[in-house]
Amino acid sequence: MRDYHPIYAEADDTLLRQIDELYGQGTMRDWAAFTHTAASLCQDAGRARIDTEVIDNALTLLGGGVYA
Repeated sequence: MRDYHPIYAEADDTLLRQIDELYGQGTMRDWAAFTHTAASLCQDAGRARIDTEVIDNALTLLGGGVYA
């Protein structure tokens, strides 16, 4: 996934596994939806990469999780 989008370039393996377990589930369509949402959140917050706050907020917007 690190080559899929720049927000994942330096992501820790644990974060990538968390995204896959909670949303991606090994499906590119789900990863694409998550990435679109997370990239928008990163841009809005002025961040270059994903972190736990972005993950939590993206999951909330996509229908699960706790908005931070």
